[in-house]
Amino acid sequence: MSYREEQLSNVDDYGYPLAPAVSWQRRKRIIHTSRSIVGKIIYLLMSIIGGFLWLGRRGKRYPPLTPATFHPRRILVIRLDLIGDLVLSLTVVRALKRTYPEAEIDLLALPASARVASYDPNLSEIITYDPNIWRRPKALLQPKNWREAISLRRRLRGRHYDLAVSVYANWAAVLAVLSGAPRRVGYGREGYPGFMTDSLPGGIPGRWRHWAPWTTNTKSITAWRSRTRPAQRSLLKIASRASTSMKRRARRPSNCCSSMACNRISH
Repeated sequence: MSYREEQLSNVDDYGYPLAPAVSWQRRKRIIHTSRSIVGKIIYLLMSIIGGFLWLGRRGKRYPPLTPATFHPRRILVIRLDLIGDLVLSLTVVRALKRTYPEAEIDLLALPASARVASYDPNLSEIITYDPNIWRRPKALLQPKNWREAISLRRRLRGRHYDLAVSVYANWAAVLAVLSGAPRRVGYGREGYPGFMTDSLPGGIPGRWRHWAPWTTNTKSITAWRSRTRPAQRSLLKIASRASTSMKRRARRPSNCCSSMACNRISH
């Protein structure tokens, strides 16, 4: 049977695709259920690890993350998302640099998105890693993936970070722990329980809500200031400054941005 005959056999008399076979629907349902079960098992295991991390921190007192009491030498910002999300996160880098001007700030991003941050003067180093390679079970059997993960861990540990900022997602929380940073900051609902030393209230927006209005919404950030600890309030101030900076950028004429981009591309 030729390709055209096979395509015609999969449509009805009116040219619409036929309903999928029962076996195909059953297979899709099994795959979806299996992924859900594996995801819950992983979350349970990570929660147990987070419990041990929390027990290890009991009794320790951490100073507030203010410039007067906290002096980091190196900061790691983790954002493993696409280009648009990474661009929005660069305001966090700028706010951190204003708060800790003497600190070196590194960025951990996807290889496909990291180039957009290569011209940011506030970044000392850009580290790339793609955790999406672990989505398939067969990735666990490939030595290359394990070598890359071990190499990344050694590189992060070698930088001796004082602070790791998990901007979004569970993978960012895992890598923040692997970095060895004694202070780890992020929204609690976006990572695994116990992974952050300074867990902030809030989390990701709704599934179909756009990132931009959520990132620039300072009211939801400042509303928590009166009910949070000093360490949390200092990070909320940084987030508020970042959102204000992004609003000012949005008011600038677009032709200036385009001319700057053209100049950089030409060089």
